[in-house]
Amino acid sequence: MQNKPSFFLIDDSRIDLFITKKFLQRHRVSDAIRLFENPTEALAAIESKENLPDIILLDIKMPELDGFEFVDKIEKVFADSTHEFKVIMLSSTLDFRDEERALSHPIVFKLLEKPLNMEDLQIILQQLGW
Repeated sequence: MQNKPSFFLIDDSRIDLFITKKFLQRHRVSDAIRLFENPTEALAAIESKENLPDIILLDIKMPELDGFEFVDKIEKVFADSTHEFKVIMLSSTLDFRDEERALSHPIVFKLLEKPLNMEDLQIILQQLGW
């Protein structure tokens, strides 16, 4: 494992992508950050199984392909193989049903409320060994 985790940020909001990227850079969490405004493009990058991130920060509410549909598709891609990345879902409104659904999904590590904060991120990074 390298010193800092690599990230895929997947969110249909260009502003949220920008804020989260700057947050990770400002706190020196990562230098390897790829942004995806379109979840289908992010899925294609993951399906290639090349240069996979250590952590995926995934918005739940997106048009075209929501966060839950996205993790279902990822799970199918890796059904016969392993993956090392962790998925952290983000939501601007924490709904108990979303939390229950996210945490019951085998590839979702955590559900957090937007905006990401350093306290939550430090706990997660520590739990993941970063």
